Amino acid sequence: MRSVEIYNLLRLGEIDHCECYDALSYTWGAPVFSRSVNINGQSIYITETLYTALGALCYARKRRRLWIDAVCINQKDDDEKASQVALMPRIYRNSLQVLAWVSEDNKEM
Repeated sequence: MRSVEIYNLLRLGEIDHCECYDALSYTWGAPVFSRSVNINGQSIYITETLYTALGALCYARKRRRLWIDAVCINQKDDDEKASQVALMPRIYRNSLQVLAWVSEDNKEM
């Protein structure tokens, strides 16, 4: 079993000041936030699927700037979520690429 230091991957930044970033699309449906990660000294909870995706990205050792909704949008603030969801088409359109992560548990893919 490998250990992944995900906190080394994640840093916060303003999307308007990012010249190049990838957007990560990783799940649909009701999220269950069961994994904790450290971002800029703060712990936040993310889904198991996102945790696995970040582990794979860390393992790939490719350095990249990512936009991830569960990390970049305060999930506890309904007003922020509403305003950020309205920006998501622009966020995805302006990204260098959109990475899609399909759960390892999905045997039909």
